[in-house]
Amino acid sequence: ERYAEVSAPESIRFPQGKRDGGTLPLSVAGAHAPMMQHVAPAIVERVNHFFGYAAVAKVVIRQATIPPAPKRPQ
Repeated sequence: ERYAEVSAPESIRFPQGKRDGGTLPLSVAGAHAPMMQHVAPAIVERVNHFFGYAAVAKVVIRQATIPPAPKRPQ
Protein backbone atom coordinates (compact mmCIF):
# COMPACT_ATOMS: atom_id res chain seq x y z
CA GLU A 1 0.00 0.00 0.00
CA ARG A 2 2.82 2.35 0.86
CA TYR A 3 4.26 2.33 -2.67
CA ALA A 4 1.03 1.74 -4.60
CA GLU A 5 0.31 5.45 -5.04
CA VAL A 6 3.67 6.12 -6.73
CA SER A 7 4.18 2.93 -8.75
CA ALA A 8 2.41 0.58 -11.12
CA PRO A 9 3.54 -2.84 -12.40
CA GLU A 10 3.34 -3.32 -16.16
CA SER A 11 3.68 -7.08 -16.69
CA ILE A 12 6.05 -9.94 -16.03
CA ARG A 13 8.23 -10.81 -19.01
CA PHE A 14 9.67 -14.31 -18.98
CA PRO A 15 12.62 -15.66 -20.96
CA GLN A 16 11.56 -17.57 -24.08
CA GLY A 17 10.06 -20.93 -23.17
CA LYS A 18 10.28 -20.44 -19.39
CA ARG A 19 7.88 -19.52 -16.61
CA ASP A 20 10.44 -18.46 -14.02
CA GLY A 21 13.25 -15.92 -13.75
CA GLY A 22 11.12 -13.16 -15.25
CA THR A 23 11.55 -9.41 -15.32
CA LEU A 24 8.98 -7.10 -13.72
CA PRO A 25 8.89 -3.64 -15.36
CA LEU A 26 7.72 -1.12 -12.78
CA SER A 27 6.60 2.41 -13.65
CA VAL A 28 7.47 4.82 -10.85
CA ALA A 29 6.60 8.49 -10.36
CA GLY A 30 9.66 10.74 -10.73
CA ALA A 31 11.57 11.24 -7.51
CA HIS A 32 10.39 7.96 -6.00
CA ALA A 33 12.53 5.85 -8.35
CA PRO A 34 15.66 5.80 -6.12
CA MET A 35 13.54 4.76 -3.14
CA MET A 36 11.99 1.95 -5.17
CA GLN A 37 15.44 0.65 -6.08
CA HIS A 38 16.09 0.11 -2.39
CA VAL A 39 12.89 -1.88 -1.90
CA ALA A 40 13.17 -3.86 -5.18
CA PRO A 41 14.45 -7.02 -3.40
CA ALA A 42 11.39 -6.93 -1.11
CA ILE A 43 9.11 -6.51 -4.15
CA VAL A 44 10.70 -9.55 -5.83
CA GLU A 45 10.30 -11.55 -2.62
CA ARG A 46 6.62 -10.61 -2.19
CA VAL A 47 5.72 -11.28 -5.83
CA ASN A 48 7.42 -14.67 -5.71
CA HIS A 49 5.69 -15.47 -2.43
CA PHE A 50 2.33 -14.61 -4.05
CA PHE A 51 3.00 -16.92 -7.02
CA GLY A 52 4.56 -19.63 -4.89
CA TYR A 53 7.70 -19.95 -7.03
CA ALA A 54 10.55 -17.78 -8.36
CA ALA A 55 8.51 -16.06 -11.08
CA VAL A 56 10.45 -12.78 -10.89
CA ALA A 57 14.25 -12.51 -10.84
CA LYS A 58 14.64 -8.75 -11.27
CA VAL A 59 12.74 -5.46 -11.31
CA VAL A 60 13.31 -2.86 -14.01
CA ILE A 61 12.32 0.63 -12.89
CA ARG A 62 11.31 3.34 -15.32
CA GLN A 63 10.09 6.81 -14.47
CA ALA A 64 6.57 7.60 -15.63
CA THR A 65 3.47 9.52 -14.65
CA ILE A 66 1.24 7.36 -12.49
CA PRO A 67 -2.50 8.06 -12.81
CA PRO A 68 -4.39 8.34 -9.52
CA ALA A 69 -6.05 5.16 -8.32
CA PRO A 70 -9.83 4.95 -8.72
CA LYS A 71 -11.78 5.81 -5.58
CA ARG A 72 -13.21 2.90 -3.65
CA PRO A 73 -16.91 3.03 -2.76
CA GLN A 74 -17.42 3.32 0.97
